[in-house]
Order: sequence, then C-alpha cells, then structure tokens
Amino acid sequence: MPVFFTQHTMNPNASLKKVLSWFLVVIYTIALPHAIIVYDYTNERFSREFTASIPSKLMLFLTVVFVAYGIWQKRDVRIIKILFGIFLLVAFVIYIEPNSNKHIHVPEYALLAWLLYFALSLEYNGRGIYCLIFLCGSMLGVVDELQQGLHPNRYYGSSDMLVNSISSLVGVLTLLYLRKNPTGKWDWLSMLGQHRRSFIILFISLLGAVISCVRLFKVAEENVFWEVYPGWLVTGNIILLILGLLLLGYYFWPSKDRVDTPSDSILLILPIQSIVRLWIVLPLAILCAIHALIGLIAFSGLPFQ
Repeated sequence: MPVFFTQHTMNPNASLKKVLSWFLVVIYTIALPHAIIVYDYTNERFSREFTASIPSKLMLFLTVVFVAYGIWQKRDVRIIKILFGIFLLVAFVIYIEPNSNKHIHVPEYALLAWLLYFALSLEYNGRGIYCLIFLCGSMLGVVDELQQGLHPNRYYGSSDMLVNSISSLVGVLTLLYLRKNPTGKWDWLSMLGQHRRSFIILFISLLGAVISCVRLFKVAEENVFWEVYPGWLVTGNIILLILGLLLLGYYFWPSKDRVDTPSDSILLILPIQSIVRLWIVLPLAILCAIHALIGLIAFSGLPFQ
C-alpha cells in the first residue's frame, strides 16, 4: 500500500495542498507554449506594436511593485543588490534576443520559479532549495521548447532555452529577497551516497537528453526525423524513459524498510521523504517528460520545426 494511504498522511489538507501545488506546476508548463493564443488575440484586438510593448510594460510594473515592497520592508541595501543582478540578467536577455516579444519569457519563468517554490517549500526543509528551483525551471524550459517544436507557428530554439534559464534565475533572485532564507542545513548532502545508483541513472538520462536535444536542431532545420535522427538514439530515449519510470516507481511505492521518519509529506503522489529524493525525483520526472516528448516526435509523424 502506498505511503500516502498510511499514517504518513496525517494531515489530508496538507497533502491535498501539495498535490494541487504540483498539479498547478504541470498545468502551467503545459500551457506555456499556448501563450501564443494571447499574443494572436492582442494583435487582432489592438496592434503588433502594443503587443510587443507588453513584456517591457509588465516587467516595469513588476519592478515598481518589487521596489515599493522593498522600501516598505526597509531592505534598501539588499534590494539594490538584487535589482542590480536582475537588471544585468534582463539586459543580457535583451542583448541575445532582440525580438521584444520573446522578453515575455522573463515574467513567465519568474512566475514558474515562484510556483516551484510554493510546491517545493511544502516538502523541502533544508538548504539548496533555490538551486533545485533553478535546475527544474531550466529543464522545464527545455520541455517548453519541445512542445513549441510540435506547435503550429512555434519553433524549437536554443536561444529560447537560454532565455528560459536566465528568466528562471531572475525568479530565484526575487525569491532570495522576498522570502525567508531556508532554516535547514546542508546535512542532507551526507545522504547522497545512499542513492548512488539513482544518481547514476539520473546522470545518464540527463546526458541522453542533452545529446537528443542537440540532435533535434537538425530535425527542426530539415523538418524530417528519421533521416537525420539516429535510430540508436531513439532506442536510447525509450530505454532511458523506461528506466526513469521504473526508478520513479521505486520511490513511489517503497517497501516498509525504506520508509523514512513518519511525516505527512507527499510530493504529488510520490511518497518522497527526504530532500535527496526530491533531488532525484523532480529532475528525473522532467527528464522522463523530455524523453517521452522525443518519442512522440519520432513516432507520431507530427512536423517538428
């Protein structure tokens, strides 16, 4: 019987809150490529110039709110440091991506970082939470790009992946300022050795995802799959997907001798009882999504551009 049906779910409301938080992260990630619907609507309703100005106006508004809150909280020195870091990151985004419409990724992924924080903070009681948020935000940016490659009038692009990662970092900087620093310690690092095999699978899956995503640029360029994407790599994607799902199942349905200290913790429907397992399960779940999307591209016959 899964842990979430046992004494570990002592607080049903807390468990429901965790499930809904992660469900919101998933729905938001799936919805990101469809933001073009809003873009098309504003173009038709107003003008391209107005639509292109929305990202800058939105960022300016959020900056004013951020500064006002900082002044109200009397954190003058710290807010200057944080704002300077955010300014440099946003300036870099504008430098590498002159298309102003793409700048909407900054608030989009800053919001994603906040959603990840609210979901993770219900489980995560140690240091390193912001590192995990940045990692997951960047990886979800890759999932977003894979979805865009399958979406009509959208494109799979490397610059967008970089912008998504930088924007996730912007979100992390706002969290560093507006939220309390984690009170836990780094002692969870000593547990890494107990999960060596899991981290090996995670690393191999990550390496396979990187190789696959690089190869997909050729697929998008020529708009064909099997002619340019090697069969051995497809086989590797399938094997890594299966291994990832099996490993997720291992943490989802643990035996009694692997149940940690009693708590009411639950991550989505996975009975994750430690920070180390969060570091395994979350990246692995995203990597499974990446390999599954590549399989969809390979076997669905849908155009990828």
